[in-house]
Amino acid sequence: MKILYFPGLAHVAERAVNTKNSQKYIHLSRLYDVEIYPYNRTPDASDAKGYDALAGSSFGGYFALNLAARLGITGIGINPSFYLDQRIHSIMEKETGIDHIDAEKLISLKSTELLTANSSKLHIFMNMDDDVIEPEGIREACAGHGINFYPFAEGGHEAQNFEKDMLPEIIKILK
Repeated sequence: MKILYFPGLAHVAERAVNTKNSQKYIHLSRLYDVEIYPYNRTPDASDAKGYDALAGSSFGGYFALNLAARLGITGIGINPSFYLDQRIHSIMEKETGIDHIDAEKLISLKSTELLTANSSKLHIFMNMDDDVIEPEGIREACAGHGINFYPFAEGGHEAQNFEKDMLPEIIKILK
């Protein structure tokens, strides 16, 4: 199983991923062939071709879900910024180091039709105590599109419960 992983905003700003600090990557790579998107530019569908699944956390969850929907493959979002297309301009005003991300290209990746059409292949893992992403809004979006939704009471935005709670469910999905 070959997976492309899109990490969160801190890694985007750094333009590099310190794999020692990415627990989700570490746990996934123990089980699967996982590559990390380098965030040297805004990802597009050509970057995701040849993978069996896409996974992403927070900022990266937006890319994993939308690119997977475009390609018709498995997409896994962990506390994803599902509405990043609506928030990217305000994020770019506040954050430094993300000027290599093209906001308009990012916005154009979202296709509500494809999210709905490929919803059975899309999976969102959401900690309901997330203080960065609004969990109820994500739950409602999943219901509206028919996307598989996996709520967890605790684990926060950083998904401290990834190994214990989320990973076993991801393994079932990727069989």
